[in-house]
Amino acid sequence: MATILTETNHNKTRIRLLISLVPGLHLRAVQRSISLSFSSIRYHVDALEKSGDIVRAEEGRYSRLYPNGTSDSDRAIFSLLNKPTDSRILSCMVERGRISHRELCKQTGYARSTISEHLSGLIKIGVVRVHAVDENGLEYELTDPDRVKSLIRVRNPTLLTKATDRFIDLWDF
Repeated sequence: MATILTETNHNKTRIRLLISLVPGLHLRAVQRSISLSFSSIRYHVDALEKSGDIVRAEEGRYSRLYPNGTSDSDRAIFSLLNKPTDSRILSCMVERGRISHRELCKQTGYARSTISEHLSGLIKIGVVRVHAVDENGLEYELTDPDRVKSLIRVRNPTLLTKATDRFIDLWDF
């Protein structure tokens, strides 16, 4: 017997697909992408979480949504990729490999203090490690550059947003 796709199932499916395509979205971002009321989004997200299809992680002011099975380390990186400054620093480090503080400032265009603040946070959570180059110099390197690179590719906002929007539009009949 064929399953009838009700409006409720249709919306849950759209939300689940969006979260699988763009892990780490918060509720308002889902609402903007799906174009449902915030109450409806919350209702469907609660149902998807209860059924085990998605995981909700409280991160500061945001409740971020991930597909079930997303590791804690991947969630931490997705969370960083949602922040423009951290995302830019990580992208630069993926491209350049080991990089000095000065070079990172030059490549990103951020002030020394901004780079210092974000690097200390990245080091603290274990995404970046420090290497002494000489008595006065340090270089920074990603602990798992291949993993960060693959997650950046998943979160590529321009290509992924277009693809997600088109994919979700297919479900709007």
